[in-house]
Amino acid sequence: MPVDGDATEGPADAKVTLVKAYDYACPFCEKVRDTMDDLRKKYGNDLRVVYKQFVVHPQIATAPALAFCAAAKQRKFREMDALLWDKGFKVRQFDKDATAEGGGQAQRCWESAAGCPVVLGFAQELGLNLDQFKAT
Repeated sequence: MPVDGDATEGPADAKVTLVKAYDYACPFCEKVRDTMDDLRKKYGNDLRVVYKQFVVHPQIATAPALAFCAAAKQRKFREMDALLWDKGFKVRQFDKDATAEGGGQAQRCWESAAGCPVVLGFAQELGLNLDQFKAT
């Protein structure tokens, strides 16, 4: 599986590379967070984790997936990941597609100039460059 360009934790020459494919709307993906922390602590530099966005619930998980990728370009993916789970998923605060009125095209916040208010708030909280964040 190609992992070039994906966010990673751990050295490239680690003994084991774990590819974590997940969706920010998946309760099982959220439950594995503690296990991932345990694995990182137990195996240290013998473990490399590659983060793959695997959006299964596009209406509510696309904006967080894009936010994670944009934060990774500013080297803040770990911090963004924590906010997306703790202040997004756990309290059910999501940016969503607007429902299309009269059968028209749904408005996707990530395609608008204004951006997605929830993830933009997280980016601002992390001190990210918002223009770069929205352009990514």
